[in-house]
Amino acid sequence: MKIGIDCRQIYDVKNNRGAGIPRYVFNLVKAILAQDRNSEYVLFFDEQIGEETLNALRTHRGFKVVKVKNRVPFFSAHVGFTFNLWGEWLDWCIFPANVMPFFYVGKSTLIIHDLLIYNYPEWFPNKQWFSKLLVVPSSIAKATNIMTISNATKTELLYLFKFKREKDVITVYSGVEDRVTYGEKEIKEVKDKFKIKKDYIFFVGTIEPRKNLRHLFHVFGKYAQEFPGQVELVVAGIKGWKYRKIFRTMIKVNQQIGEQAIRYIGKVTDTERNILMQQAKCFVFPSLNEGFGLPILEAMKQGVPVIASKIPVTEELVNDGAALLIPPHDDIDWYSAIKKVLASEALITELVTKGKVAAERFKWVNTAVGLLKMIKLPNEQDKNNLDQKSEF
Repeated sequence: MKIGIDCRQIYDVKNNRGAGIPRYVFNLVKAILAQDRNSEYVLFFDEQIGEETLNALRTHRGFKVVKVKNRVPFFSAHVGFTFNLWGEWLDWCIFPANVMPFFYVGKSTLIIHDLLIYNYPEWFPNKQWFSKLLVVPSSIAKATNIMTISNATKTELLYLFKFKREKDVITVYSGVEDRVTYGEKEIKEVKDKFKIKKDYIFFVGTIEPRKNLRHLFHVFGKYAQEFPGQVELVVAGIKGWKYRKIFRTMIKVNQQIGEQAIRYIGKVTDTERNILMQQAKCFVFPSLNEGFGLPILEAMKQGVPVIASKIPVTEELVNDGAALLIPPHDDIDWYSAIKKVLASEALITELVTKGKVAAERFKWVNTAVGLLKMIKLPNEQDKNNLDQKSEF
């Protein structure tokens, strides 16, 4: 079987570039190549792809590389890329980043991460109107089957796009990378780099309105004023959509506290993220909504207590008290949760223990196997149909 995978949005290993979907694509492709040794794979990359990324994917087996030109945005993404795909005579193609080329027709699996832009357009740049109104609906209509990364997203998809049959949409959860143990030297280097000298609460994610950071800053500001000098809030991640107002709020709250208790340290590497999570007193994730919320599970895997927003996807993924889930706009409960965790070693131990158990069921091998079943079952059905027809 000849399978293509759209890897134009993939994590750049050399430059540590890409969060969210790019990291998902990178880990999913690695897991697929490790699990399926029988199929032939053609991976389609942006023409700027680096050898470091390709070599990182070749850990288990080889694959054909096709580099897609990206000179004229619409033409390259929807016309040129379509010809690239057709030129390989694929049996199946996987599109892991919400969309497929507008003119592509062929057997395909489309992976939908979230559909938040339809209910919360104010969280996204206005330039995405073409994708929202045409490309995403067209992709959903054409896909042979669809994989969502949470039941919350599946429910939203079937509500918004009623023309799609429920039997053609399944949920397969993302994986979480295993915990890595680091030595004292590595830990010290990271803490020294980011000038961390006291206990801290940690957040990592794209700096954008959806993450609800302004609310977190105000809540933490109240805590820092009541318990001055005890703990700081360390914020990591790339700058996203409408980030300036978020930083203005951070500066204002620090002025009210009287010190730089909230610090933004910028983009971090995987190793730095893991160490910062492991060394934190707790991980906070106040997002207003998510398609999955991977950082929550990553923090649990790294052995840190988690306080997160009580939203559909976290209620789906986090069970049995593995984290403290608080409504995203509830100032009092967020303040109480932070205060409670920082004051109780028993609660920290309980959350860490339950969190590790909860995160254990999210493995990339399971994601890959679930996706491969979607691809191969329809083909088996087609084969059976042909065999039945040949009997007459």
